[in-house]
Amino acid sequence: GNNLVERNVFASLSGAIGVSGGPMGDKGDNVIRNNVIGTDPSGTEPFATRSGIVNNPSAKRTLIENNLIAATQNNGIVLNGSDSIARGNIIGANRAQTATLGNSGVGIFVSGLNQVVENNVIVASSAGGIQIRGSGEDTHDIVRGNFIGTTANGSQFGNNGIGVEVRTVGAVLIEHNTIAFNSGPGVGIGGLGPVG
Repeated sequence: GNNLVERNVFASLSGAIGVSGGPMGDKGDNVIRNNVIGTDPSGTEPFATRSGIVNNPSAKRTLIENNLIAATQNNGIVLNGSDSIARGNIIGANRAQTATLGNSGVGIFVSGLNQVVENNVIVASSAGGIQIRGSGEDTHDIVRGNFIGTTANGSQFGNNGIGVEVRTVGAVLIEHNTIAFNSGPGVGIGGLGPVG
């Protein structure tokens, strides 16, 4: 635990970053920050990478922050484990958010317990913006302040599918997001838990 992965460029790889706990007790509190995944260092040219950042089921309290993730052949970010945060990431666009570079999976896939997805830009993903599949009634996830299918300047970079798809029996708070230009509904609810 307590590892920092910062200011690296990952391109043309089978996978960029995987975070795991481990058999020797709590291995949480890792930080993945300011990395470039699936593009050149300038964040303008795509170099396909199979997967972006994967927080594995054993990982706890991971902070995934301010990364550029594009041209992945799978999901941009996977939040398994528990009590982790994906914040301020750009997924599917170039660094300037003026063009799309795409992403072949879901922008951010959420599972596990008590995850937070906030202030991200998620565009041009082939399987939707955010998908939440909780692990039980005890989970409480938050989706807040994201741009999904668009950017702060209003670019029409829609995702293919639902903006935020919820399939969990846990509780999900969805607030203060800007969701537009996706091919499916802004929010789709398929679980049994409360959604606010």
